[in-house]
Amino acid sequence: MLVIDDNVEIHRYLREILAGGEEDAEFDAMDLALFGAGTAPVAMRFEVTSVYRGEDGIVAAREAREEGAPFSLAFVDVRMPAGMDGVETLERIWAEDPEMQAVICTAHAEVSWNRILSRLGAPQRFLVLKKPFDAVEVRQMACALTEKWWQEATLRRGEARTRAMLIAVPDTMLRISADGRCEDLRAVVGAQDRSLEEALPEGAVELARQAVATVLAGGPTQVFEVERYAEGRLFEARVARAGEADALLLLRDVTDRRMAELAAAQQQIHEETIAAQAEMMMALSTPLLPIHEDVVVMPLVGTLDPRRVDKIREVLTQGVAERGVSIAILDLTGVLSLDAEMAHAIVSTARAVRLLGAESVLTGLGSSVARTLVEQGADLGGIRVHRDLGAGVAYALRARGPGRARG
Repeated sequence: MLVIDDNVEIHRYLREILAGGEEDAEFDAMDLALFGAGTAPVAMRFEVTSVYRGEDGIVAAREAREEGAPFSLAFVDVRMPAGMDGVETLERIWAEDPEMQAVICTAHAEVSWNRILSRLGAPQRFLVLKKPFDAVEVRQMACALTEKWWQEATLRRGEARTRAMLIAVPDTMLRISADGRCEDLRAVVGAQDRSLEEALPEGAVELARQAVATVLAGGPTQVFEVERYAEGRLFEARVARAGEADALLLLRDVTDRRMAELAAAQQQIHEETIAAQAEMMMALSTPLLPIHEDVVVMPLVGTLDPRRVDKIREVLTQGVAERGVSIAILDLTGVLSLDAEMAHAIVSTARAVRLLGAESVLTGLGSSVARTLVEQGADLGGIRVHRDLGAGVAYALRARGPGRARG
């Protein structure tokens, strides 16, 4: 704290009271011996800076604030003949550091309360201490005013953080009263008071009024959408109760989110359509055609890949099992070439048909396909091969005969 007085004895007296002297140290030691640690009251100690003129006090206050260690409290004498008086000094100090608390020290007849108040105003920032001083009164004022300064500083820091967060959040935040007046909580300088018609686009005002009435009546948080046609933007409004007679409205721009959701939904539909078309094309590319009640043909056309061969095996084995087929013909007339992997897969499919109790017939093997099967050493044992589909069908009809029993 800062003491401004032209009297050296006043400085000594206040320093003994506030900073503590040898006598205080002796009493503290006695308290500790008698009551033990944590039981005796702890006396507050203050760091005291002394100046003897008002001008020097102003400089000290300015320098302390610039260094980031401002004074919390100043004891200022009203009468200092060597320079400006205490009231003017305090006016100038508050111009440098408006948060500093003050104790104005005065004799009974030096200056009236009304005069001090008319010049300084802000009676919540200072107390008047009459001379001669009482040590208890001095300490009580010092403790109360420094605690007040600390709490106000803490409150200011909290308000600054809250203001920074409100400014950083892109959403519009309105406090709405029951009569429809609202304050913009994100206003950089103070809260701007305006009507709902000024704050919200046309069409949303009545929805906001209804939502405020609902939450003030004890209802849950209300959510509705607001569209600003001129800007082409979509907003989500949330209204929650803030107090007995006001509500908080949060207006968030959800245009980009909704557009992203719509794009994602459209992309999903597109992908599902493509998948369905691919599935349909796959089914069309693996038709299982019955040419007799227990004879089927699967004509294959185009390039074979692992996914398509898997589908061929699935459709063919399922058809054989469900229909009680005795002869299944795989026609490769439309397949111009096979790699080693696909050749092995086709032979494995034919063998799977045999495991189900039906006879497998391969037809239409071109020279390239036949060469691949030979080069790979494909085991065609138990699998009948015919030159073309016609020969394979003719064989199947002869093999089953007019009286051949199924199964």
